[in-house]
Amino acid sequence: HSLQADPRFAAARHLCAERLANTADELAAITPCQVQALRGLAHRVYGTAGSYGFTEVARLARELDAASDPQEMATARSALEAALRALKPAG
Repeated sequence: HSLQADPRFAAARHLCAERLANTADELAAITPCQVQALRGLAHRVYGTAGSYGFTEVARLARELDAASDPQEMATARSALEAALRALKPAG
């Protein structure tokens, strides 16, 4: 019995997608000079997204967490925010 086939996991994954999508607003509210807040949010998103199989979101969050200069951080942040917003269900 696969975890992916379990309807409880599917429901939890759907709820996780909604919560991650809402995290985009939280990410947008953090100013670029709040580096620790950006890294903390990225780290949290990385763990959650990875646990629920959102591998692209997890990869982008890891990139933001590891970014070493302001330009790299801005690029990673923008990509992560777009990926998070894409998780929001239509309608």
